[in-house]
Amino acid sequence: MKAIERPKAFSHARTSLETVIPLATPFSLEIDISSLCNLDCNYCFRYNNKEIKDMKINFSNMSWEQYKKIIDDVADFPEKPKKFHLEYTVNR
Repeated sequence: MKAIERPKAFSHARTSLETVIPLATPFSLEIDISSLCNLDCNYCFRYNNKEIKDMKINFSNMSWEQYKKIIDDVADFPEKPKKFHLEYTVNR
């Protein structure tokens, strides 16, 4: 018998959101710990430096206190999230 190949997005074990909303615990979390980047990709919102400067947007790393607060808040959820993604930008 040959296995059925399915894209990961179509996993048969997925939960239909309309059956569980509102959620007591999010299914997934994504934390972006830094908004700094020195690349110059023309499709990125950071590309237009003049507009960024005019808007007075401050790119920086997340403070340790803020990161710890997020982790402490996640610990208060009734269940563990199924997916946790830590995002960061590597400056080259």
